[in-house]
Amino acid sequence: MKKISALLVLCSFLFVTSCSSDENTLITDPIPVDKNLNKQQTGSSANDLLSDIKFKSLVIEVVYVNGF
Repeated sequence: MKKISALLVLCSFLFVTSCSSDENTLITDPIPVDKNLNKQQTGSSANDLLSDIKFKSLVIEVVYVNGF
């Protein structure tokens, strides 16, 4: 009976100490992102992507898993 109570106390102690608040004070966002540009209608940003006024190149990366 002592082993069960000691195990229960140990498990409850580990449970209480493992819970912590989730503070993200280390992550800072120095460059603000304009989210309105991501909410444009379909095709309204096609000129930006297809012309070379704003962007000079486009890099597309394809990642796949062998044997999947």
